[in-house]
Amino acid sequence: MWMGVPVLTKKGSKFVSRQTESINNNSDMADWVAENEEEYYEKAIKFASDIQYLSKLKVNLRKKVLNSPSFNSSLFAKQFDEMLWKLWNDFKSKKIN
Repeated sequence: MWMGVPVLTKKGSKFVSRQTESINNNSDMADWVAENEEEYYEKAIKFASDIQYLSKLKVNLRKKVLNSPSFNSSLFAKQFDEMLWKLWNDFKSKKIN
């Protein structure tokens, strides 16, 4: 994905599949994550058959990925901070009630 090439991945328990799934999800490309092997093949055929879609995707993919929380440290820090405050506030509200 780094050089403008999308990566189709299948959900899994190994680090590399989880990492690729995370990058795809954070880059607004969740449709490039397959739930199982059958879906992986279906998506591979679908995406490979649509050259116009792939060409259009390639134009903005690098920018899209670099602006995602996976590669934009400021955005990641902001979202992480918001998540921690939400967790804290949820914890406080449950502890008090």
